[in-house]
Amino acid sequence: CLLWLAATGAAWSQLPVRVQTPTNTKARNLLEKAQQQVKERDFIKAIETLNQLNEKFPSFGEPFLLKGSLLKAIGDNPGTLKAYRDGLSKVPAASHASEYQLLGDLALSYGEYQTALDAYKLLLKIAPKAQRNLARSERQLKTCEFALEAMKHPVGEAPVPLPAPLNGFKFQYFPTLTADNRFLLFTGRPSASSG
Repeated sequence: CLLWLAATGAAWSQLPVRVQTPTNTKARNLLEKAQQQVKERDFIKAIETLNQLNEKFPSFGEPFLLKGSLLKAIGDNPGTLKAYRDGLSKVPAASHASEYQLLGDLALSYGEYQTALDAYKLLLKIAPKAQRNLARSERQLKTCEFALEAMKHPVGEAPVPLPAPLNGFKFQYFPTLTADNRFLLFTGRPSASSG
């Protein structure tokens, strides 16, 4: 547990999110409360506070990015993707190149090719030419373009579920073919508690 806290704290301290101080007193108080909770290493409470801030002041984008950074630090990638998607739409793009890189990478990993494509395009437009990973981002952009085009024109047959006894168990995994390709071996269990 201590190792996780140390790693998460180290990850938080390296996060690239820069926050502008809100002019609204309530928003500023919630933001300061979340920042204090982070300093106290109470990341779950900080995320809850940022959720309140996001609900009460949805046009303030930086708290979404802060929440996304915390979620990334604790390993919640789907939450990070949603928070960054919401937050980046509300902040000036020019000062958030690294966040667009992360948004593109996460969206690509979840098969959200259009979101990834848009993030990479914007990143390549706003990032300094000396920024590392630009060549990788250009390759990822081409991957997204290919995937979107390939999805418009699928080839081959549509997959269909195999008949029983396959797909007949709640827990079925580790399929493998025998060397002669005549038999498919797998593990199947009717319930989690069965042997």
